[in-house]
This record gives sequence, structure tokens and C-alpha cells, in this order.
Amino acid sequence: MEYKINGQLIEISNTKILWKNFTGELGFYNKEGGKNFCLLLSDDASVNFFKQNGYSIAVKSSGVEVGEFIRYLKVKLKFNNGEPIITLKSNNKTIRVDENLVSVLDSIKIKSVDMSIKPYHWELPNGEHGQIAYLSSMTVYQ
Repeated sequence: MEYKINGQLIEISNTKILWKNFTGELGFYNKEGGKNFCLLLSDDASVNFFKQNGYSIAVKSSGVEVGEFIRYLKVKLKFNNGEPIITLKSNNKTIRVDENLVSVLDSIKIKSVDMSIKPYHWELPNGEHGQIAYLSSMTVYQ
């Protein structure tokens, strides 16, 4: 995975995603209609980079070996104002994926993705605050 800051965006290339929910299905970790996926953070440098840029990193047991963990960043997507721009590259074809087609990404095998995310800063009246990653653009390689 490679990443760099471009204005307010973080551009990430050659990365993996986990726990896809492009359909917005209701689940234990997801409210109905909430489209999202998780960006796999495979090394300490990427974890530190995202933490330093204000994102909360989640950690979950890998379930494979004791003491092995998966670190990830949840990325949300909402179709508005022309974003996100999503393309699927498969068998030398490029397909634009809009809101009506995005659920197809839940059912395909994805080799890697390139994406840009942008921050959304939130604050509650009690002073609690944080930052959420929203998808700006993504190229999916199948």
C-alpha cells in the first residue's frame, strides 16, 4: 500500500479492502442504508500515518493465530454532489460504477483498489468529537 496527502484528500494505491457492504445492508456493525467497507492497514507505518492524520484505527483479532490482529479504517460512502467516482477495471474493460451498480462490488473478488478518501469532522454538544473517512473516488481491480 502506498499513500500520500493531496490537499484534504488522502490518496491510497494498491491496497486491500475488507468487510464490504456496498449494498448498505443492516447488520451488527452497520445501520440500514449505511454503505461502507474497511481499508486494511497491514503495517505499523500505515497505522501511524492514519492516526497522525486524525483517524481512529480499529483492531480485531484475525481469528487465524492467537495474538495476530487485523488493523483497519472504516470508510463510508454516500452518493451526492458527483461523488464518489467509482470505476471497475476487469478484463481490459473499464466500467463506471454508479449508485445503482455499486452493490455488485459486494459479490466480486477484488484484487486491489486505488482510492481517495476525505475527512468529515464531527462534534457532539458534549464535546466528544472525531473524524470519519468518506470515499471520494475509487478504482477497483478485479
